[in-house]
Amino acid sequence: MKTETLLLKFLDLLQPVYRLAGVDYEKLRAIVGIKLKMDNRRQMMSFGKKENTDSGNNFLKTLLYSIFGGFVAIFMYNMHSAMMGMTIFFSYIMVMIAMTLITDFSSILLDTSDITIILPRPVDGRTLFAARLTHIMLYLGQLTLGLSLLPAVVVGIKFGAVVLSCFSIVIVLAVFMAMLVTTAMYLLIMQFANKEKLKNTINSFQIIMAVIVMGG
Repeated sequence: MKTETLLLKFLDLLQPVYRLAGVDYEKLRAIVGIKLKMDNRRQMMSFGKKENTDSGNNFLKTLLYSIFGGFVAIFMYNMHSAMMGMTIFFSYIMVMIAMTLITDFSSILLDTSDITIILPRPVDGRTLFAARLTHIMLYLGQLTLGLSLLPAVVVGIKFGAVVLSCFSIVIVLAVFMAMLVTTAMYLLIMQFANKEKLKNTINSFQIIMAVIVMGG
């Protein structure tokens, strides 16, 4: 089963929540489904190089992130200081989320084509906003799962279920924090630069991050 199909089935479980919020769920599901398919067809920046993805590669991408998360899990397991281990992990995951939003998702965060293409159709602004937010959260959810799965196993083994529960909650908060900081940075830059200059700034950042990651 394709990853996008699994994500849409998961989304179906949240259907009552969307309806309670006044969102047209059928239209939201259709928009999110199209966005997930487009993700699989566009070029993505992955650790400093562009890759072509197809409908079966999202699972492999999550597995790749899990491997990198495994290196962090090894550090956490061997560290005597729990505070240091947690600091390294949460710093790592927030940097990775922010870097991914800037390199992979910058075009989507700044894309205004939805407004010109979808809003003239019978789709209200609330449904469109919910669809864009859902799309971003599904993408970040896959990334976060890959990065934190093995570290979470280590935390559960070393510290028990209670600490693991708190650890899971803080992961969600860390992702929201990284997303908030990245969005605030975009808004700040857009106050002083137009869209074209912002794209050039992002391209420069991608080059710098590619050099840092590959050099590291």
